[in-house]
Amino acid sequence: MSVRPEFIMWIPNLLLLNERVVYLGEYQHGLMSQTMIGATNVGSIDVYFDQTLKTNQKLDDYTFRIWKEKFSTIKPIYFDKGDPFGEFKLGSCIVLIFEGPSTFHFVRHSGDKIRVGERL
Repeated sequence: MSVRPEFIMWIPNLLLLNERVVYLGEYQHGLMSQTMIGATNVGSIDVYFDQTLKTNQKLDDYTFRIWKEKFSTIKPIYFDKGDPFGEFKLGSCIVLIFEGPSTFHFVRHSGDKIRVGERL
């Protein structure tokens, strides 16, 4: 569901309803995490290297355990800078968390809109 401020105030625990797909990895400067957050019942998340990922589906506890086991035993997947990863079928957001070198500085500022391929 939309995370517009009006909806957050109107629907209790709205942010708990939105689905998440989390990928953890390493790159030249350390650990990184990419969390794709999709709006429930609106769109879906498509990850190009995983054709079995189906979002916006009703999942029970058994299904969750199967997914958890699947990804704890998966072989590493390698990406080069700029390689396509996935997409939202109807927009939402991505949260990136990563370790960076002490010389790292963002070129973007809080509130800036970032389009595909633009530097952070």
